[in-house]
Amino acid sequence: MATRGFLGIDAGTQGLSVVFTDEQMNVIASGESDYKMVEGLLEGCYEQTPSDWEDALQKSMQQLFSALPSEHA
Repeated sequence: MATRGFLGIDAGTQGLSVVFTDEQMNVIASGESDYKMVEGLLEGCYEQTPSDWEDALQKSMQQLFSALPSEHA
């Protein structure tokens, strides 16, 4: 049986995290992946590649799904 709940996604400056909770906000599973800043920019300039965010989300969600207990899948 599927579990109703909430999916949280946090895209930070160094990585992305996901968490799935039940309706009472108990954490059921989570995942995370990092990404780098674009290299070679002028001092004080910081950029990231959006495709890195997409890759990090995909990896994080794969971890989350792998960590789900069978009764919540």
